[in-house]
Amino acid sequence: MKKILSVAWLLTLVSFGCFASAAELSTKTDTDGEFSFFASVNGVYLSEDLLELNVKNAVAAGQADTPTLRNNLKQELINRELLAQEATRIGLDKKIDLNTQYLQLKQTLLVQAMVQDYLSSHPMTNEVLQAEYERQIKELGGSGTASMQYRLSQIVVGSQSSALGLISRIGQGDSFEKLAREYSIDAASKKEGGQIGWVSLGQLPTEISSVVSTLSKGSSTTTPISFSGSWFILKLDDKREVKTKSFSQSKPQLEQAIIQNYLLENVKMLRQRARIIQ
Repeated sequence: MKKILSVAWLLTLVSFGCFASAAELSTKTDTDGEFSFFASVNGVYLSEDLLELNVKNAVAAGQADTPTLRNNLKQELINRELLAQEATRIGLDKKIDLNTQYLQLKQTLLVQAMVQDYLSSHPMTNEVLQAEYERQIKELGGSGTASMQYRLSQIVVGSQSSALGLISRIGQGDSFEKLAREYSIDAASKKEGGQIGWVSLGQLPTEISSVVSTLSKGSSTTTPISFSGSWFILKLDDKREVKTKSFSQSKPQLEQAIIQNYLLENVKMLRQRARIIQ
């Protein structure tokens, strides 16, 4: 095995496919510290760590760790280094913001490390996944085999009197969509004529979900709903029953949901502590 001395270990990109590129800071050219390499390309050394990272990614994608795979990966990494050197030679490295891309890479790698650390102390057992499955089923308002979804439109205003006036106009035949575009203070749904798309009761605040469940298709609320300092008028455009995936079919999504919830909870806590200036 070849050896070379280097001052520091540079970052190696984590690829979400099979390859982490040598052109993306996975090479070493200095001569003060020791590391192993599998090839030298025009004086640029490609580390064994880079190869092992790509082998790990390929195995995770379902390939077998064989001598043929390793040789193919070596040739691919050499080819990438050749292309990266040529791109540098013709000045393309000056046309991209490498510092910003390296910062984004660092953030991605650290978040991935945080997730791996969490998974090492919180293994995704069947019991954990089953609990998440049941939580999601409950949130969807389903029975375990099916759940109801509702396609809603809304008009949000700042006062009860404004809401009552709009309800009166709707009752007289004015278009809900037209009134939403003119008067709603919710920017996202306003431009869509009040439409907020398909939702389940579990995704809605109790004050709103308790009313939605009583509406018939095409009808709107006749009493304004007070929530979070605003007044809501709702219209049920449609509803449908959606079949729920079985527990075994849902396992990959359940694991991702648990990880996402973990990250969101951390972000919420960290934002409360942080001093953020925008």
